Amino acid sequence: MCLLFLENPFIIFSFNEILKNEYVIEYNLTGQRQFSDPKIYDAGGDLNKRWYVYYSYRDPETGKLKRQPAIYKGANRFKTKCEHLEILMAFKSALKNLLSQGYSPYENYKVTEAKIEKLEKAKTTELEK
Repeated sequence: MCLLFLENPFIIFSFNEILKNEYVIEYNLTGQRQFSDPKIYDAGGDLNKRWYVYYSYRDPETGKLKRQPAIYKGANRFKTKCEHLEILMAFKSALKNLLSQGYSPYENYKVTEAKIEKLEKAKTTELEK
């Protein structure tokens, strides 16, 4: 299966573009990551405690990573560990995707949307060339 992946040049090009874009977005000019990878807090497997996804984002004023509010979004309504992990893994993946696209908790959502649209337009014009 890996050989098929490597034989398709379009897939490699797309993969390389994704890596390049994520590198540019995640790191600023000083080489520091803008955010930490989202993580799941599972309370040591205790279903009586709250489970959530958490991450840190670089504060534009201090330049330091600052822990952001935890994301619960109803994950604690589920009854089993498997269900908790399944929904939190989906949240974690979605958050990682948003952060990689340029989402910032310190910006107005309209500014973030405009930034993401600009990146998408740049990608499409690059692919058309």
